[in-house]
Amino acid sequence: MTPQERHNATCNVAGEAFWGFQVAMVMPTTVLTVLLTELGAARTTIGLIPSFDGLAMFLPIVGIYLFRSHKKRKVRIILFHYLLMVPCLGVMGLAALAHDALGAGMLKVILIAGWALFTGCLGMIGAAWFDWIAHLFRREIRGTVTGLGWGCSSLAGIAGALTSGWALRGGNDIGTFGWLYLAAFGFAVLSISSFLAVRDPARDLAEDYAPTLRDIIAAARESLSDIAFRRVLMARCLSLAGFCIGPFIALHYLSAGGGGLAASLVVSMGAAQTGGSAVACMLFGRIGDRAGHRVGMLMGVVFQIGSLLSALLIKGPSGCFLAMLLAGCVGGTLMISYMNLVVESCPHKVRSAHLMIGNMVVGVAGLLFPMAGALIAARAGIPALMEVSLVVSAMALGWGVWKVKDPRDSRVRTVEPVSTAS
Repeated sequence: MTPQERHNATCNVAGEAFWGFQVAMVMPTTVLTVLLTELGAARTTIGLIPSFDGLAMFLPIVGIYLFRSHKKRKVRIILFHYLLMVPCLGVMGLAALAHDALGAGMLKVILIAGWALFTGCLGMIGAAWFDWIAHLFRREIRGTVTGLGWGCSSLAGIAGALTSGWALRGGNDIGTFGWLYLAAFGFAVLSISSFLAVRDPARDLAEDYAPTLRDIIAAARESLSDIAFRRVLMARCLSLAGFCIGPFIALHYLSAGGGGLAASLVVSMGAAQTGGSAVACMLFGRIGDRAGHRVGMLMGVVFQIGSLLSALLIKGPSGCFLAMLLAGCVGGTLMISYMNLVVESCPHKVRSAHLMIGNMVVGVAGLLFPMAGALIAARAGIPALMEVSLVVSAMALGWGVWKVKDPRDSRVRTVEPVSTAS
């Protein structure tokens, strides 16, 4: 690792750690779920929270166009966070503190709208962000560095989840949720500020590399024409379909069917989820650099099968802990492996467009499957949803073993963009 890469890795780890702390402090599958439940939101409304992630996947073309200049990308990305994305958390916090004046109905609208906008910003900037981080490090160490950053993010998330659980232990006062969101706002600002110190190699380019909208669209079409990439996308969509349970693990263990656990305990169990994600990111980032990231993709599906079985078969705190732990492993493993699989499978030089089209295709699954899952849960119950998810997860594992090839295979053509660090 070069001195510049080591410096950038340090900035990345610091920024990701602060971000992970604030995300876990207001995790939507626990904190927002419990808050909306306290406000009397319907189960179908709560079940739509994961669909925001899918909807956000249709927005990255906006971000790619806004951040297409490699020399200006760092500054523009940071300003985007400061001015549009991070303030959503502050608004949600202030609204919760003013719940008596707003009323439950208006507060639910603000919370859902605020989280939808926050998630939309995340989707808009996601492809450009991953492309920016990827070009800071060589392929030989990229999985290790990004896995370390996301792993530390998840480790910090353990403290964030425990903090929110401790804050809610005295009772689910709406004002307490407001302070949690305001604290998350502060840590999000610290997170993005850490990336100000990144030494971007794009500053040394003789000419700026800024693809036009036509270049972006053409590159995206070329990506979709690649059969190996389409198989990776199918594997990711199937895994999403098999694990669209989102907040229903928390709801299951809050109900009598899961043991009727206290809300504060379920929120604290989010620490197990972030802990599993941390270990998975660090472990499979390193394994992916050595053996290819297809391994992590397959293991992620194995973890989600384990999480579903735990929720179906084990009641009480032990079952909740195991289901959350394995759910975290799912998120961490699939996140690090899928991102690197997409980055390494790019057949052209506009890698942000490759990431964009992948996110948009997967976004369809991320939008539709949680909606279908919410309907199944509302009509047939949460256990029925988990049983259906288990069958689809088995299909996802079979497809991955049968069809997906690692991009590092000599038969798969990959192109590293001109801006990649050397």
